[in-house]
Amino acid sequence: MLKHILVLSLFVSLTACAGNIKKEPQHPLLSSDENNYSLLIVDEAETEIGSLEWKDNYNIKNVKTVLKLDSLEEADQSYKFLQLDRTPIFIVFDMTNVVLKTGSEQELVQFLQEHHPNE
Repeated sequence: MLKHILVLSLFVSLTACAGNIKKEPQHPLLSSDENNYSLLIVDEAETEIGSLEWKDNYNIKNVKTVLKLDSLEEADQSYKFLQLDRTPIFIVFDMTNVVLKTGSEQELVQFLQEHHPNE
């Protein structure tokens, strides 16, 4: 009985403290910054998409994290919930959701230039 009370007390203490903890994303692909997106690129061809130079060329300042995978099979196994079926594929995340999924670099660039998290 004492053990149950101690466990319950510990749980209540931790729950009360949790309100002060900075909110982290639920999945590593999600952005950890409310002012920036994260970007997953699956592209079997070698391109500069997602690089610092690419972001500078297109004046993209709202992408903080870029994960680039060169194997569709590896990406699909790791992230089955995204239902990846082709390359290239570009997936933009905010802190809670996928906000864009496209195979077009032009559509990706246009989205990132026109949209910003929290707007």
